[in-house]
Amino acid sequence: MKNEIMKITPDILPAVVQPSMRNQIADFCNLSVDNFLSEHTNTITGKLDSLIDEKSIGRSILLAVKMGLSPNPYDKEAYFYSRNVKSGNDMVVRKDCVLHIGYQAYIRIAAENGLTIKAYAIKEDDVLKIENKGTEILISHIPAVFSTKKIVGSIAYAQKDDKIIDYATINKSEIDNVKKSNPAWKKYENEMAKKMAVRRLFKYIKSIKDDRLIDIIRVDNANDEQIFHNKKIEPDKIIRSADENLFATGTKPETETETKPETNGIPDDEIPF
Repeated sequence: MKNEIMKITPDILPAVVQPSMRNQIADFCNLSVDNFLSEHTNTITGKLDSLIDEKSIGRSILLAVKMGLSPNPYDKEAYFYSRNVKSGNDMVVRKDCVLHIGYQAYIRIAAENGLTIKAYAIKEDDVLKIENKGTEILISHIPAVFSTKKIVGSIAYAQKDDKIIDYATINKSEIDNVKKSNPAWKKYENEMAKKMAVRRLFKYIKSIKDDRLIDIIRVDNANDEQIFHNKKIEPDKIIRSADENLFATGTKPETETETKPETNGIPDDEIPF
């Protein structure tokens, strides 16, 4: 547990982190590391699961920071969980720490671009009303207090100047098709239902031109490819701002000149849901 590879220090943080924030961000990073380690440590022996790839923990957390996501677990922008890596004979040979992007990351980027996003998981006894009155969209969600009913859908909508400009819904069959393949649904069903609607909403919003949004969508899609199609894709090779072996080398990245593709919003095929 005292292995130096587990310690994230201010000097190895990506260049995008402001000098005044380095100590605080490093503390949040190490809090996330500690949380992940505690989930995979035997409570009796105090030993970390031997299959956990320790380098993948630091790389996933620094990847989140690289994309401008808060490493503070309480901000719900980035989560970290283990994914089994299997050999050809279906034996688990390694467990990687994987970055899972929370729906709050999408909401914050939207807010910084002038939009307010609201998202709700809908239960069986909730009341949801959607009215299209010409150019005006009215949405009302009344949750059942202390409901123990199952989630049957979700909705997310975008507001600009207190006016709803677009919305997206997810139905129960869509949720059922996804949740059986993704282990994150077991622990975070409410959050995952909201995120599904938020991701679909961002398919329709064309006004946000933000490189961070493109990056988090690509990481999400790379994770989907691994979960649903068993493809070996490394998320940190998907985003344009990632550094190779940053955590392993402990060196700060060099500034590189990069040609970025032109984009007007996010292409429809960037978001599967």
